[in-house]
Amino acid sequence: MGAASSTSAEPVAAAPGAPAPGAPAPSATAAPGAGAAAGPPGAGAAPGAQGATQPAAAPADDVDLEQTPLLPGEFKVPKIRRINWKKNGLIACYCLAPFVVWLVVVLAWCTTRTSVFAAVVVSALASLFLAGFLTYAPLSQDKEQLARWRAVGAYCVLALIGAMAAGYILRQLYFDPYHQFHYGQIYSNVLAEAPARGHADAGTLKFSIGSKVDISAGAGFKAGTTYCVAPITNDADNVNKFEYWAVGQECCAEPRGFHCDNALDADSLIGVVVRPRVSGFFWSLFGPDAYSMYDKARSIAETRYNLVSAKQIMYVRWVKQEYSIQSEILGRALTAMTWTLIFGLIACLLAGASLQMMP
Repeated sequence: MGAASSTSAEPVAAAPGAPAPGAPAPSATAAPGAGAAAGPPGAGAAPGAQGATQPAAAPADDVDLEQTPLLPGEFKVPKIRRINWKKNGLIACYCLAPFVVWLVVVLAWCTTRTSVFAAVVVSALASLFLAGFLTYAPLSQDKEQLARWRAVGAYCVLALIGAMAAGYILRQLYFDPYHQFHYGQIYSNVLAEAPARGHADAGTLKFSIGSKVDISAGAGFKAGTTYCVAPITNDADNVNKFEYWAVGQECCAEPRGFHCDNALDADSLIGVVVRPRVSGFFWSLFGPDAYSMYDKARSIAETRYNLVSAKQIMYVRWVKQEYSIQSEILGRALTAMTWTLIFGLIACLLAGASLQMMP
C-alpha cells in the first residue's frame, strides 16, 4: 500500500513545448515583437493569408493589349472603348450652333427676291433664336461649361455678322441677276427700233420676225476678258438709232466676228436682258462690271462703223431658248453659295475644336 501511494505521487514529466499542468492556455494573439523573432525584419504575411482578406483588384480600363504577353494558342481581344455621348454631344453643339446661324442667314439673303427687308426680318429671327439659345442652354452647366457656352455665343455673333455680309455680296453679284431675269416681265413681238425705255422692267424680250444681230458691226474691248457687242437691227436695216445691243464675252475675235450665243442662228429671236451691277470701290474688288465693259466696246463700234445709239439702250444675250441662260445664271449663283456654306462649316468646325481644347 505504501509503495502504491508513493508511485502515484511521483510527478509526470511534461512533453517538450507543452504547457505545464494547471498553466493557462497560451493566447492566440502573438505578443508584440513576436513576429520579428519568428522571421527576418520586414517579412510580410503569407500570400495566401493576405489574398483571403483583400478583394481582387478590378482590371484597368486602359490596359494595352498589344503590349500584354500572350501564351501559345491565345489571341488578342480588341479593346472596346465606351463612347462618351455627353461629351460628343457638347462638341456637336459647339460646332452646330454657329453653323445653323450662318446657314439660315446666308439662305435668307440669297433666296428673298422682293427686297432686302425680308432678309433682314429672317436675320432678326435668327438673332432671337441665338438669344434664346444662349439664355437657356447654360442653366444646367457647371462653370467650365458655362465658359464654353459663352464662347459659343461669341462665335454665333461672329457667324451672324459674317453671314449677313456674305449673303449680301452673294445677292448683289449672283442672285439679283437671276431674280431680275426669272421674275422680270416678258415682252413679245418687240421691234428692233422700239424704244428700250418702254421695257425697263423686262427680263426677257421676244423680238419680232425679221430682227437680227448685225454681226458685221460688232466690236470688242479687252480688259483681261474680251467684252463683245453688236447692234440689233431688222431685215430692212433702216434703224437710225440702235436701242438694243447683243453682248457676250470672248466671242468676237477675227475672222468670225461677233458670234456670241446664237447670234449666227437665223431662228433666234430672244434677248435675255443684262443689267448693270452695283458700283463702287468695294465691288470693283470682285472684278470689273461687265455692263461698263460693254459700254466701252459699244463706243468702239460706234466710232468704227459710224453708228448712233439711243440715249437709253439695253443689252441682251441673243439666244434661241432663254432657259439656257437661266440655267447658266442659276448654276453660277448656286456654286458660289455652296462654297460660302462650305467655308462657314469649316470655320465652325475649327471653332468647335478650339472650344473643346479649353481647360
